[in-house]
Amino acid sequence: MSSNSRERLSSRRVHTKAQLTLFLTNWAMKMNVSLRWKILAGSLIAGALAAILASVDIHSAVNDLVKQKTTSNQLAAFERTLKIASQIPRERNAWDIPLTRENPATLAQIDNAKKEIAKTDALVNSARQAMIAAGLTTTRLDAGVAIFRKIRVAAQEAAAKPRKKRPHNIHPDIQDGFARGLIHLTAATDEAFLALGKSGNSRLVQAAALARLAQEMRTINGIRAANLAVFVYGEDFAGDRVTTVTEESGAVALLAKQLEKMVGDLGDVPPDLSSTLV
Repeated sequence: MSSNSRERLSSRRVHTKAQLTLFLTNWAMKMNVSLRWKILAGSLIAGALAAILASVDIHSAVNDLVKQKTTSNQLAAFERTLKIASQIPRERNAWDIPLTRENPATLAQIDNAKKEIAKTDALVNSARQAMIAAGLTTTRLDAGVAIFRKIRVAAQEAAAKPRKKRPHNIHPDIQDGFARGLIHLTAATDEAFLALGKSGNSRLVQAAALARLAQEMRTINGIRAANLAVFVYGEDFAGDRVTTVTEESGAVALLAKQLEKMVGDLGDVPPDLSSTLV
């Protein structure tokens, strides 16, 4: 078998493994399985990193230029979906006080929530454009956005009422809704990451993998904080939620160890993430 044939075979194997990883991740997110299994499925993507980095493609100068443009589009899609995940906790937190006080929300509180919604929407539109330019589907992104829109309507209607007239457990329900939307958003980010993984740029892929894992840890830690806020604000803190918080705490610890190892694998001179991803 020639060298080029071996390289094409290696690329096909890496692509197949990446697709299988995405399938397992999406399956775990859709099924009613515990968070630790969702994290395990998600971490398979990081496990596929070594195989992705081992894949080497040889292209002509013209193909290299096309590839650079494709990689640039994929990087933009990846980076912009990450930014949405960073913004969602701010929008989620904007509803804490309006939905936990006895009186209806003030105009200032509603105004603040609307400002955060506008920021989220701007990031979503930017991410959608980048994903289309990169040839990626927006199905998971749109599914997450649809959930966020329903949450906003429910939150604003409830916040306009005194606490006694709000739906029972509206605050925990809103927090849980944001968590469901983030699952779809994470899947969209993973699709962009897998596409980026085929670029052949090992330094870039390493930097993207590190950023992805760091955001995953922030997302889970944020959901854990939102669950704990249910307890802090005196809401119904059922047994299932206690179990979820415990699992989330374990997941954050696991991801922190994975991050530590990934940073160590970068060597003495890690990539400049600020210049690579911003």
